[in-house]
Amino acid sequence: ECDYKPFIGLHNIPYIEVHHIKWLAEGGEDTLKNTACLCPVHHREVHFGKTKEKLQDMLLKKRKII
Repeated sequence: ECDYKPFIGLHNIPYIEVHHIKWLAEGGEDTLKNTACLCPVHHREVHFGKTKEKLQDMLLKKRKII
């Protein structure tokens, strides 16, 4: 539900960031199921924003991790 328009990065690939839903530092696995592609703004928000817990819960539910 994000309207971020990725810019074209190296190798002509649109730029997006990968987020580990359950953080590796907290015992999360480095697997596709535990990742989500986020725009750079939402990636920072899920780590540092006021709504980070809400965003994190949404990602966990979407991936059926919880």
